Amino acid sequence: MQTFVIACGSAEIATALSRAAQSLGLSVDPQLVTGLADFGATELAALKDVDGWLFQDVPALDVLVTHLSARDGFPIGLLSSASPLHSLLPDLGFPVASSVRAFAALLVVFAHREARPWESSLRALSSLDRRWLSDILVRNAKSSLASVADGLVAVESVVAGEARDVRDALLCCLAASGPARPPMPRVKGVERRRVEEVILGPRRALSDPASKLALDAYDLPLPVEELCGSASRAASEAARIGFPVRLALASPDLRIWDHPDLAIDGVDNAARVRDVFRQMTSLAKEREAGARILGVTVTAEATPRALLRAHVRSVSPVLAHLALGFADPHGAACNDETHLLLPCSIDSLASALKRLQGAPLLLDRDARRLLLPSLHDALQRLGVFVHDFRDEVEEVTVQPLAVLYNGEVELREVCIQVSDAFERSLKSAQ
Repeated sequence: MQTFVIACGSAEIATALSRAAQSLGLSVDPQLVTGLADFGATELAALKDVDGWLFQDVPALDVLVTHLSARDGFPIGLLSSASPLHSLLPDLGFPVASSVRAFAALLVVFAHREARPWESSLRALSSLDRRWLSDILVRNAKSSLASVADGLVAVESVVAGEARDVRDALLCCLAASGPARPPMPRVKGVERRRVEEVILGPRRALSDPASKLALDAYDLPLPVEELCGSASRAASEAARIGFPVRLALASPDLRIWDHPDLAIDGVDNAARVRDVFRQMTSLAKEREAGARILGVTVTAEATPRALLRAHVRSVSPVLAHLALGFADPHGAACNDETHLLLPCSIDSLASALKRLQGAPLLLDRDARRLLLPSLHDALQRLGVFVHDFRDEVEEVTVQPLAVLYNGEVELREVCIQVSDAFERSLKSAQ
């Protein structure tokens, strides 16, 4: 019988695994490994020799992706249900279980992955076990699953656990054996110098207009808007764009998502534009003395179907991490957020969106047909941007990313966080 060498994050976890394995007749050798959250490349490389991990938490995502990503990764038990890695690790080829007993079953299933135990007939399963497993098995003439005594299920004659735990293990392996990730795409015609003129400099957060100027080179869907430095100019631009318009303060120190009263929708005449401009700039000066105020943006108004927030950052030379959620007060309060890695397919994006509580807003029949292509294209372009400038850019935040009823999207408020790469390059040149 194979002995599984498992790295465990605590003595308590190692004991729980030993008990679960003993009840199944499995042979495990728990190895106590502490401080995984602080591991770097050297420590992680040493863990490649084990047959699996069972931890409460895991290292930082960028460290994990850079040093352990593989399409034939080993089983991971991740007991912290709040971690976004539950959804990200399968994309890298790592099957992830969220309980000790499911992890024990995963060890057996993963060890027999070449036999593809999820492609099995139901003949050797009891009627009760069939109810647990019939909806996920791809039935064919080969049988690798069988019911044994005490309500347990065996995989290739090796006891794996109760039917519900085997079901979880099979689903974990299926999720990790999906299609290979597409390569990072390229956006043609980007003038790198044009972007560098905006982002190069000390570590700082760019204003919304500056951030959009950098992203415009990647043909991202930006709203029709003008930055105005006076009330009269704002009224003139509003008349040119067409009423009603949206007015929003432009300041790198006062973000709209932190100060929602500094953005007004539905301004429908020139006199109102001038009044709102003066009130908004006066309020901003009172709110934070010394705040940099660039002016007020006048934007063509379009009624959104939903407002999203997106945070994109590079986590390896070939991948970017996207956190995507709802930007409305309810979505922010309940932390309605999903995670995925870029580049991704439209199907992967749809699967990630299904994890949102507000998914019906985005995935009904009409929205799925209209929205997914434009949302996928915008997110892919954001991923390419942070990939191309991964040394100069730490993160891009879009809040809100407006989803319109016609299926199009708009990046309404954007912040690019610039790294200290330029300052470091100056020091190295001295």
